[in-house]
This record gives sequence, structure tokens and C-alpha cells, in this order.
Amino acid sequence: MCLSLLAAACASNVPKAISTQPEPAITVDAVRSNLNQYLGKKVRWGGEIASVKPQTDSTLVEVVARQLYRSGRPKETDQTQGRFMVTVADFLDPTVYEKGRQFTVTGTITGSMEQAIDAYQYNYPVVTAEAYHLWEPVPQRSRYDYYPYPGYYDPWYDPWYSPFYLHHHPHYWW
Repeated sequence: MCLSLLAAACASNVPKAISTQPEPAITVDAVRSNLNQYLGKKVRWGGEIASVKPQTDSTLVEVVARQLYRSGRPKETDQTQGRFMVTVADFLDPTVYEKGRQFTVTGTITGSMEQAIDAYQYNYPVVTAEAYHLWEPVPQRSRYDYYPYPGYYDPWYDPWYSPFYLHHHPHYWW
């Protein structure tokens, strides 16, 4: 019960539109290969922000697509279906919506645009956002954050004998 309450509390700030996948699920690859078939269709896509470009009355967000968990959060993987653009009617601050952050959007496929990625001309599917969510960064864990089982001892971790400690405290090495 406590676990379900914790999960509900963590997901409560995610817009309802983000938490459900429209049916049928449409992939970025499918839209890139046959845009006309998917114009006007609803999608839920997400991934890693590549760039944010504020316009006069909206913001254009370039996203490297990633597979999503059921919750809508992008998976941390190197696999991608390509990139897509999102048009958001609001101003999104590029210092908050910065490169590398995870972003999920639900909206309608409204067209495509061609832009350069360095010297390569890339054709982006464009999604007009109805709802979007910027995910909190996942904390990076140290290998010393936890022990895998009670009584675990790591023989290689001992701050008294580490090279860093001995270098900065030579009087302990007599």
C-alpha cells in the first residue's frame, strides 16, 4: 500500500495526457517514412532535448526520440528512432529546458520541417503540443550508496588507506 501511495505521489505532477498512450501507438520512424498517412494523428513521444529555440509566439523543441516507459518517461538508452520537433505555444526557457533533459509530449502531428544537423539535412516530423512534461533528472548513484546484502564489505574501499587520503595526510603513513 505504501509503495502504491509513493508511486501515485511521484506521478501526480505528470499531466494526465502524458500518462496514457494514444491508440494506436505511432512511432517516429513510421511518420518519417510516410508523413501524409499520419497527419492529424495523436502521439505521445519523448526523449532527450537536443535544442530549444524560442520563437516570437511559441517555442520549438528538438527532441532525440527514445522509447517510453508506461508512465511516459523516456528510457535512458542509446537506441533512438530519430528526432522530432515540438511546437509549444508557451515560452520555454532554454536554461531550464536545457540540452540533455528528458521531455515527453502529447500532441498532434502537424507536418514536417527540414533543418541541418551540422552538414546533414534532416527531415523532422513536427508535433504541436497539447501537453508536455520536463522530467526531473535521475540522480546518479555511487557504487557506495548501498550494499547489495547485509554484512557486505568492499575490501577495496577503505578511506584510511586510499591513495588520496595518504597523499593529503602523509603523517598517518609512518
